[in-house]
Amino acid sequence: MAKRFVDTETFDKEWFQLLPIELKVFWFYILGKCDHAGVWKVNRRQADFQINSRLNWDAVIDGFGGRIEDLGNGKWWVVDFIDFQYPSLSVDCKAHRPVFISVEKHSLNQRVSKGYPKGIHTLKDKVQDKDKDKVIDSGGCGGSETLLVRFEKFWRAYPKKIGKGEARKRWVKIKPSEDLTTAMLDAVSAQSESDQWRKDGGQFIPNPATWLNQSRWEDDPGDAKPDLLKYTGLSEAANRALEED
Repeated sequence: MAKRFVDTETFDKEWFQLLPIELKVFWFYILGKCDHAGVWKVNRRQADFQINSRLNWDAVIDGFGGRIEDLGNGKWWVVDFIDFQYPSLSVDCKAHRPVFISVEKHSLNQRVSKGYPKGIHTLKDKVQDKDKDKVIDSGGCGGSETLLVRFEKFWRAYPKKIGKGEARKRWVKIKPSEDLTTAMLDAVSAQSESDQWRKDGGQFIPNPATWLNQSRWEDDPGDAKPDLLKYTGLSEAANRALEED
């Protein structure tokens, strides 16, 4: 039985909140019933029965605003499924081979490789030549934690939940090892107990992207400093630009 990641912020997203209840249920249904690449063999009667609702099938795909595509031949595809489920996708990992088989079968090569002209072969070359792009740990999937899993650990531990997308970009750029991730989590735990972070309701806790960008895990817990960027009078866009430098 396959086990899959679930986005715990799905219910907070506006596009999901605006869906009628039957499409909300169908979203999780298709995520569970699709294959390793996010391809679902359309079975309307079974879906209606299992989610206990008769869907307006002519409007289902349009209701998801491009998140599901009709591949033809009775197959639908969850567009971002592979990127979300396999942040360390590797052709050298046996557990990932069904993904590549389905990608090849349904002619999704260029979609998966993000537009590279050689499709799946280019993805394989990138994995072998630059493991920093898709394979974060040596040995393919190998049982080691992936970059996304480590980031989620960091995000759960960090006391200020703001700018998750920017923080994830910083994390991917840094590519922390398992040891460095442990050090970061220890630093977050220690700094969370500092007077600087605890005073005034935590308003001086840096944004997570700033904390990562400035290597603040190297600070002494007692030296935790406020996020001064928000007091400079710069626009939000300007602050983001500074964080990305």
